[in-house]
Amino acid sequence: MNRVSVTFVVLVVLWMLVSTSSPSAVGKGEKEAIEKLTSEVLILQRQVRDLQESMDRSNGQLIALVGQISDKVALAAHSIQDLQTKMQETQARVSTGLGTMDSRLLAQDANFRTVNERLAQALDQLTALNQALAAQRPQPAMTVDLTDPVQVFGAAYGDYLRGNYQLAIEQFRQFLVRFPQSEQADDAQYWIGESFFNQGLHDQALAEFDVLLTTYPQGDKVPAARLKKGYTLLTLNQAENGIKELRQLLSEFPDSAEAIAAKQRLEQLGVPITESSKPTRGRRTRKT
Repeated sequence: MNRVSVTFVVLVVLWMLVSTSSPSAVGKGEKEAIEKLTSEVLILQRQVRDLQESMDRSNGQLIALVGQISDKVALAAHSIQDLQTKMQETQARVSTGLGTMDSRLLAQDANFRTVNERLAQALDQLTALNQALAAQRPQPAMTVDLTDPVQVFGAAYGDYLRGNYQLAIEQFRQFLVRFPQSEQADDAQYWIGESFFNQGLHDQALAEFDVLLTTYPQGDKVPAARLKKGYTLLTLNQAENGIKELRQLLSEFPDSAEAIAAKQRLEQLGVPITESSKPTRGRRTRKT
């Protein structure tokens, strides 16, 4: 019940008391009682008013408190949203970092394979060099046993390493005549082509690389011969044929060290690298 209702009830009660008594019947005692009751009503009115004001203040404080809580909830929600956004950005950076790391690992793996390939080639060259040095040691009757393919090949390769390209060509040709079925026959043919190339005789070099590719299609020097054939064609300003040769190398021997060199050359030329439908051929395993 609000303050107005209480006051109304009290006034009604007073009116009933006064109306039920005649003027002559109202005595001094009754007047005092009415005055006392009126005073109490006024006191009660003040108390009701004070209570109402207190309730108004309490309601205002409660509303303010609710508003503060609402603001804090909104701030917390905003903070949570920011945190979620940062977490998503962090996850994206982590994913990107992992992808970059995977790419770097793949690149390192390719580099390791390249190093291994080149190391194997270096070991082959070192073996041939040792054979050449051994063949140059003084012998009682002759420096090279012409019936020994290892000595004949080593002597020819030794001249190649010393830059005696014309002499190396002659000795490699003798090797091919004497040992046409040797597993080093394709190697001898390759070094003939290299000897011409190093002398700037590119037409002759191109012809010798073609001989290797035609005569020894399964030889382990095929990737190297195809790479150098591509280089030779580019040197002879036959760019279209040179690019075709390098792409064929990538198609047939994609995991070889020569394929990496071919890819780099194509990138330097600024031409696209296309895949061929030809099946990949394996290298012949050299016997020891």
